[in-house]
Amino acid sequence: MYYEFFFIFPKERELFESFLLDTTHLALEESSLENLKAFDDKETIEFISQSSWHYFATHDLLKEHLKEKPPHLKNFVILRSQKDLNNSLILALEAFCLNLKQNLQSEFDFFYLSRNLASKDWLEAYKQAILPVQCAKFYIHPSWYQKPSHVVTNDCIMIDPALAFGSGHHESTSMCLELLSNLDLKRKNALDVGCGSGILSIALKKQGVSALVACDTDSLAVEETLKNFSLNQIPLLVQDKVICGSTQKIEGRFDIIVANLVADVIKSLYSEFVRLCNHTLILSGILETHLNSVLQIYYNGFEVLEQRQRNEWVALKLLKKQPIN
Repeated sequence: MYYEFFFIFPKERELFESFLLDTTHLALEESSLENLKAFDDKETIEFISQSSWHYFATHDLLKEHLKEKPPHLKNFVILRSQKDLNNSLILALEAFCLNLKQNLQSEFDFFYLSRNLASKDWLEAYKQAILPVQCAKFYIHPSWYQKPSHVVTNDCIMIDPALAFGSGHHESTSMCLELLSNLDLKRKNALDVGCGSGILSIALKKQGVSALVACDTDSLAVEETLKNFSLNQIPLLVQDKVICGSTQKIEGRFDIIVANLVADVIKSLYSEFVRLCNHTLILSGILETHLNSVLQIYYNGFEVLEQRQRNEWVALKLLKKQPIN
């Protein structure tokens, strides 16, 4: 038996998704009614459209105002688990809302649904949902899809997204891959901060970097990165490292740094990137509403070479400003 949870976060979705990742270490799937229609998933469409969504708000007046309104189904988050997390996870989310209210001096709310699924139904739905995706030159595919004959082997990245880490389907990951695909990285050294599944590290190796350091504060992400390096038959050389920990553990300078994180973490890492970056810095995972605050912090140390946006997500390619002697 599997359990499937649907969440709608009207405010600060990025913060809530990060909380779910840190709390459950399970895969999150951002979806919408349009996506479900594309996969002809009539059963799920009927379930989320006709069910009565549960609702929590930090303020009684807010709750009274919104409780009669159906949630906006344009975007929602799906989480699947082998365990019934209904009580523990919802209580944790409610406590998180109250903490946000206290820290940010604002009201928060969320909607949720849950249902049980037979294992075979869930696994089949999972495989149908994870399709190959083309990100510039890179062809990202799960192991149950064969590489098309016209695609060069070196441009293929095989990822089975068992955890909530990059698979190329999310806008922030795909934009990173697009920015990387145009770079000549032969004889360059690279740093991947928040490596997750290792998808960007694998792309860096396929682009020819001579030395790679990948780091993540989550030990599960480090395991996932190592697993996917093996899945893609990419050996870790003596000069390559996969580290569990923050950038504070890392010494030296890097020709290129890639960081697909969230805006608050990106802002907090500015001084570290100034210390570690020698030339190019690619940042992604920035919601459009947070872009200006990121640019204000990075203005003194970096020049914007390229800015991409897909839906509400923004990616930046920056050049390190060199001190004038």
